[in-house]
Amino acid sequence: MSTSRSTGLGETPPRLLVALALVAAAALTLLAVLVTMPTISPEDFNFVHFGFLDRVQIGTRLLEVPVLLLVPVAVLLARLVERGAGGAPPMARTVLASATVVGTALALFVFLRLVAHLGGQEYLVSPMPKVGSLFYDLGGLLVAVTGPYWAYYELQRTRSGGDPAAGGGPSGRPSFPPPPPDPPGTSPPPARR
Repeated sequence: MSTSRSTGLGETPPRLLVALALVAAAALTLLAVLVTMPTISPEDFNFVHFGFLDRVQIGTRLLEVPVLLLVPVAVLLARLVERGAGGAPPMARTVLASATVVGTALALFVFLRLVAHLGGQEYLVSPMPKVGSLFYDLGGLLVAVTGPYWAYYELQRTRSGGDPAAGGGPSGRPSFPPPPPDPPGTSPPPARR
């Protein structure tokens, strides 16, 4: 009987598959934004002046807060798998790396939307006033930035289950042996105040 771990998809914990699907959904939404922005026809909106900021305003409408939450939820699922097992499967690091890349791209486009809403045509923003749209975009930017930041942080501290050189403890940091005990008959030094 072989003791080597199988890395097939059948051996992957279901939470990691769901996390990977969430990151893929965020990436597909980002791809939809990238396809929408250059293919918008100005004739559909009856504009004389239809510039880059207008394309960004319309194209990034797909990046709502529920889409931006896909990255942090995927990171949470990947972390739950590592805590439950002796070490993270290799796919956990894949999920965290993908969440970092996709989340960073989402944050960039949400920032572009914020800039476009400040400088673009006001009636393209949304039915809400420009100030309300600004606060909504700032909230979305907060979610969009913290998602990849958390994914990158967890990627740095995640140790692989098959990689003993990644670190000694569960946090991926090297573990040091405890200090030797004091020789008998010595008293501990007085505490500082």
